[in-house]
Amino acid sequence: MITPEAAKLLRRTGFRTLRLGLETADMEWRQGLDQKVTAGEFERAVGFLKTAGFTSRELGVYLLAGLPGQSADSVRQAIQAAHDQGVDCSLSEYSPLPHTAVWEQAKAHSDYDLEAEPLFQNNSILPCWDEVERARMPELKKMVKEFRREIFLTGLTGSTRL
Repeated sequence: MITPEAAKLLRRTGFRTLRLGLETADMEWRQGLDQKVTAGEFERAVGFLKTAGFTSRELGVYLLAGLPGQSADSVRQAIQAAHDQGVDCSLSEYSPLPHTAVWEQAKAHSDYDLEAEPLFQNNSILPCWDEVERARMPELKKMVKEFRREIFLTGLTGSTRL
């Protein structure tokens, strides 16, 4: 929903920090999650915002980690996609919640009985990832931290790859 006009209006009315809810850059997986962002929309929105005068330091994106069926590699690609656009990202660990669109998938992907014990719905244990994927979370957090350092210390505009 960010058009060139909307981006200019946001800038003109005083917005100085914007966070976009990309959640995942895996568009095939996203179709089962929601239709908030389509292929290319994130990149276009960032381009419109930068053209309107927003800097890399003022733009960020929220990404989800630990979704049922999601891999750590998928999260890594999303972090890289944000970095390629020159925007900061924040990882949010997914919490499976009853009656949501992916609740049934969450139950199917979890080694825990999410329905019987609400404590297993706690995002801090990444209940929908197996042990191998959970073990990669520190690597993902480190990647975000390194990219954030680049953006905030060097004013990166996007193009560096790991």
